[in-house]
Amino acid sequence: MIKQRLLISGLLTLLAASAMADSPAGDIQLQLHNAIGVELRAWRINGQPQRQLQFPPLPAGEHRLEVRMHYEIPGWRRAGGFGESSWRACIMQLPAVSLQAGTAYHIRARRLGHDPQLWLEDGTGRQLQRASIRSCGPGL
Repeated sequence: MIKQRLLISGLLTLLAASAMADSPAGDIQLQLHNAIGVELRAWRINGQPQRQLQFPPLPAGEHRLEVRMHYEIPGWRRAGGFGESSWRACIMQLPAVSLQAGTAYHIRARRLGHDPQLWLEDGTGRQLQRASIRSCGPGL
């Protein structure tokens, strides 16, 4: 029983150490927050296309971030009932922002009517930047 606990404790320590090794202490973690009817995906960092769902760890400093926002527009009430909902995709561009090591950052979004809204928050929930729409269309 004691050997099993020591083994499990050792394995957990190794897992924690390997997770920390993947992300150097000076790197910044950006967390994309999906919500019901809103899907976010990393699109570009400093003009470079991203091929993954989340942003990779970034070095501290100034960065230009773009996020693909895919969101649902609910169906509207019609004389015969309700219309079907539809999906829209937009590329949202955050202004250049200086990110500091040791701070957690979150990107959140919502739909307001037909319009997308996206913003960057620090770890306390304070809004740092609001994104503008770069482009929208069915092929994004």
